[in-house]
Amino acid sequence: GHDEQVVLRSAEPIMSPTWRPDGKALAYVSFEQRKARIYEQNLLTGKRRILSDAAGINGAPAYSPDGKRLALVRSTSGHPKLYVMDLSSRRVQQLTTGWSIDTEPRWAPDGSALYFTSNRGGQPQVYYLDLATRSVHRVSYEGQYNSTARVLPDGKALIMLHRAANVFGIALQSLETGD
Repeated sequence: GHDEQVVLRSAEPIMSPTWRPDGKALAYVSFEQRKARIYEQNLLTGKRRILSDAAGINGAPAYSPDGKRLALVRSTSGHPKLYVMDLSSRRVQQLTTGWSIDTEPRWAPDGSALYFTSNRGGQPQVYYLDLATRSVHRVSYEGQYNSTARVLPDGKALIMLHRAANVFGIALQSLETGD
């Protein structure tokens, strides 16, 4: 590319940038003041606001398809867990519990569910969380390590980081039954 425009400069790490669906803002994690916080930055005005400043980890922001909610990870309860924030009220709701590490949430295209990485089965694998019922189901089974899932826009498949026989690759997995 060319003609880059710097949105933020920092001496501290910046990670996990994600576009708001309307393209007018970014959410990202910044370690300013030596603490992980999730910021949202308006790209037209440059103004920033802190979205998550809880004790411990604040990470992995992901906007819902309608841009009204933000999935994120916090470790307030001990282990990293999934949360959803209503962006208008700033109310935060914890979605997962237990001893496992739950991270990297990504929305289903219709906003009804989250796909995420968890070690609840012993190794990192991809799981599905139905937001209406709060039921969690494992999605990936092949390979010792599957993470960083991204659902295709049509919702019929996902791509993920995959490791089998100590070789990393990118895997495509159908989400349609019978495939």
